[in-house]
Amino acid sequence: MSRSAAVLGVTLFAILWVLPGMVLVGDVISDGPPAPVAGAVVGAGAEGVPGVVSATAARLLGMSVWMAATATALALMVSVPAAAVWASAAGGRWAAPAVAAAMALVCVTSPMVYSFGWQRMLDARGVGGAGGVAACTLIWAAWLWPIPAMMLGAAWRRHGRAAFEAALLDASPVRAFIHVGIGTLARPLVAAALILFTLTVGNYVVPHAWGVRVYATELLLWTTETTHPSQTVRHALPLIVVVAMVALGGWHVMRRSRQDSAEWSAATSRPASRGWLVAAASIFVASFALPIGGLVWRIGSWTVWREAWQVHRGDFLGSVAICLAAGLLAVVAACTSAIVRRAWRVGLVVALLYGIVPAALVGAAVYGVYVDLETWLPGGRLRLRPWNDVAWMTAAGLAARYGWIAFLAVGAAAMLRDRELDEQAAVDGASWPRTLWQVRLAGQWPALACAMLAIAALSVSDVATATLVQVSSVRMISLLLVEAMHRFEDGLLISISLWLLLAALPGCLLAVWMVRRA
Repeated sequence: MSRSAAVLGVTLFAILWVLPGMVLVGDVISDGPPAPVAGAVVGAGAEGVPGVVSATAARLLGMSVWMAATATALALMVSVPAAAVWASAAGGRWAAPAVAAAMALVCVTSPMVYSFGWQRMLDARGVGGAGGVAACTLIWAAWLWPIPAMMLGAAWRRHGRAAFEAALLDASPVRAFIHVGIGTLARPLVAAALILFTLTVGNYVVPHAWGVRVYATELLLWTTETTHPSQTVRHALPLIVVVAMVALGGWHVMRRSRQDSAEWSAATSRPASRGWLVAAASIFVASFALPIGGLVWRIGSWTVWREAWQVHRGDFLGSVAICLAAGLLAVVAACTSAIVRRAWRVGLVVALLYGIVPAALVGAAVYGVYVDLETWLPGGRLRLRPWNDVAWMTAAGLAARYGWIAFLAVGAAAMLRDRELDEQAAVDGASWPRTLWQVRLAGQWPALACAMLAIAALSVSDVATATLVQVSSVRMISLLLVEAMHRFEDGLLISISLWLLLAALPGCLLAVWMVRRA
């Protein structure tokens, strides 16, 4: 059993991450010097020489970094009230599930839904300029603030408050928080900032909806038009370098920060103040209730909902199935590769690399695998066509793009557990695979299910990857939303947005069940 699972994990890891990377590198090496392209924006200089970052590309890259950094800072600030409520809701019979449901609902709802909700409520289309930039940063912050709220609240509940109250014996509250409290929150704060920055700097759909040109929009345009893989890599390199530098800086800060091993304390059950509760509720209303209410208010007649469902229910259900399959593939690959500890560590590093790579480049790599297999295998087109009809390529591309979430979830659920449990299992004669399945992963399937749903939620709104690995049998719902936006079909746009909201409800119910179970 363990050997079969290990073989499955290594095989999935090779198919999802190793093979696309090898094919892309091979295509770049075999690709000759591309011809100069006059008028190119990304990766072309003033004279049209590929590989030279033009002034326009540098400006778009700087704009993308500034917008992502601003949205990250806003999300961190907005998350403070919810983090305080989450930290204080531990052990509550109804408070903790309610807070978990609210944060899960905000986070798993597609940012496209928020964009279209605010546009329809304000009657604004493709604002562009400074207004569009401000709208993008605010929507990103409103979409992602539950991530730092959950991470900071959990860290404060675990050991931050206990260390802070111990420091109050010798220092004032302000001094104790600065010298002790912040230190216990440094790691989750930096980790949350890295996640938020990575998700926003390469985001395509929100700037596109508001008519803002960023580096991701130009990169996707160039990737879909060029036939030279080397050009695709050259264009993506500036964004990869920026994200990699930010990630390395954050990793250095986390390694230098103090790690407190204190256990959960009874002081964590203190209820939150009324001010924190009001602030957290106001943030939830502003970030979720208002844009969703705007969609419902502007739908007009529910006949449009029914007609849209009759026409596009196949595309919607197919898209949801593909995104869930991508999450399942990633979680299975992460769990089975953990049987070989070194394989899991290598997989985590590779999956994180795919996470910082722009989505357009990931899609190009996965698409290159399919094209090369058709070219290499005799009769390959006939052999691979049935797999293409069930959209295996789309699911593989989305799993490769967001698989890092599954590896981090497995690490949090299994690889970082107490070593005393391993020693007790070793005394009983249990091998590492048996310890993994029966001790470390036992009872952790709700966390893994949440990781799968998080991957599916991000995949639903991923336009860049879906554009490059789309298939003829199913139109991804993200591409259908963009088409409806361009055709000004408000009824279809609102209907699909509300479908996505309903599809997010099972994830919220799972979060509530997890909290009640804990």
